[in-house]
Amino acid sequence: MSISSSLSRTGVAAWYERRSRRRSSRGADASLAIGVAIIGVMMLAALLAGVLSPADPIRQDIPNALAPPGTDGHPLGTDALGRDVLTRMLYAARTDLFVAVGAVLLPLVIGVAVGTIAGYRGGIVDRVVTGVVNVVFAFPVMVLLIALVFILGPGIPTIIVAVTLVSWVSYARLARDLVRRERSMDYVLAAKVSGLPTRRILGRHILRNIIAQPVTFAMSDAVAIILFITALGFLGLGVPPPAPDWGTMIADAQPYFTTHWWLAVFPGLAICAAGLGLSLIADGLSQKWNAQ
Repeated sequence: MSISSSLSRTGVAAWYERRSRRRSSRGADASLAIGVAIIGVMMLAALLAGVLSPADPIRQDIPNALAPPGTDGHPLGTDALGRDVLTRMLYAARTDLFVAVGAVLLPLVIGVAVGTIAGYRGGIVDRVVTGVVNVVFAFPVMVLLIALVFILGPGIPTIIVAVTLVSWVSYARLARDLVRRERSMDYVLAAKVSGLPTRRILGRHILRNIIAQPVTFAMSDAVAIILFITALGFLGLGVPPPAPDWGTMIADAQPYFTTHWWLAVFPGLAICAAGLGLSLIADGLSQKWNAQ
C-alpha cells in the first residue's frame, strides 16, 4: 500500500512538473513575441520615419507653434518652435534605439571575449582582469558614465564609447564565472584530451553553452542604456541639437508641462514602450534559460 501510494505521489509530482514547464514555456514565448513585436515596430517606424511623417524634424514653423494633437498635418501636435512632434519622435527613435544597439553589442562582445579568456586561462590573466573589473565596480555606474560623457563631450560616438568602457566589465565578470564552471566539465576535459586547439574548445564548446546568459543580461542592460541616453539628453549631454532625442524633447517641454501636456507625454510614452519591449524580451529569454 505504501509503495503504491509513493508511486502515485511521484506520478502526480511529475505531472505537475510537466504542466509547470509547459506553462512556463508558453509564458516565455508570449513574452518574447510581444517584446520583439514592440521593438520591431518601433525600429521599423524609425527606419521609415521619412515615409510615415515627411515633415522636417528640424525646420521651425513659429506661426504653428504649440499646436495641439489632432491639428491638420500634425497628429501629435507641434512644439514651441512649431516642429512636428510625431516626426521628431520618429527620428529620435532612430537615434536612441540604434545608439542603444551599439552600446549593448560592443560591451557584450568585448566583455564576453575578455571574460572567457580570463576564466579559461586563469593565472595572471584572470587576476589582472578581475582587478580591472573590481576597480570599475568601485565607482557608481551612473556617475562614472556622466563623467566620461562630460569629459569626452556630447555626441553619439561619445555615448557608445562611454557605455562600452563602463559596461564591458559586467559581461566579463559574468562570462568569467560561467567559463570557470564549464572548464571542469567532462566534455571540456574530453576535448582537451582529444587534442583540440584552445580556440576551438572556447568557440565551439564552451561559448555556445554559456552565451545565453550574457545575451539575456544584455537585453536587461539595454533598458538601462535607453534610460541613460534619454537622461543625457535631458541634461544636455546627449545628442547635440537640433537633432531630435527623446530626453531633449522632454527637457524642452519643461516650461509647458502644465499647459501643453503632449510635448512631454508622447516622448515619455515612447521611452516606456521601448523599456517595456526590451524588458519583455529579457524576461522571455530568462524564462527559457531557466527552463533549460
